[in-house]
Amino acid sequence: MISTLVLILIFIIDSISLRVTSCSLVMPYLLYLSTYKKVNNLYLIALLTLVYSLQTDKIFINIFIFLGFYLIFLLVQKNIKYQYLNIPIFSLIQIFLWYIVFFKKINTIFIINFILCSFINYIFLKIHNKKIAGVIKWKILNLRYWE
Repeated sequence: MISTLVLILIFIIDSISLRVTSCSLVMPYLLYLSTYKKVNNLYLIALLTLVYSLQTDKIFINIFIFLGFYLIFLLVQKNIKYQYLNIPIFSLIQIFLWYIVFFKKINTIFIINFILCSFINYIFLKIHNKKIAGVIKWKILNLRYWE
């Protein structure tokens, strides 16, 4: 459900041609996907890249770039937990990676992207915590049922 919503929003943002704000939706979503560490995420990353690259001819380059971002987020999460306290750190990492790869320089919209990235990271973290709490609650209820 969340994946389809994010893909539709990325399609809408890219159709309006606001490349600056697509950073604040793509990068938190890649971080959110990297918390689950499933093979299914690779298909979602490929689909995300296709939706992001609809109006360009750099589809394969973007696939490798987004897979690189995904791997970097996996490595970062070995040292930094995905929790509310670390949202500014993750947001700075996301924006610096995006600007280094796609823009090659930092401009004045950096602060706006930082605020949007932090807000969307907060939303994704809230969704992640609800999913984890639901799984734990389901396991506890399931164990009680079988006792």
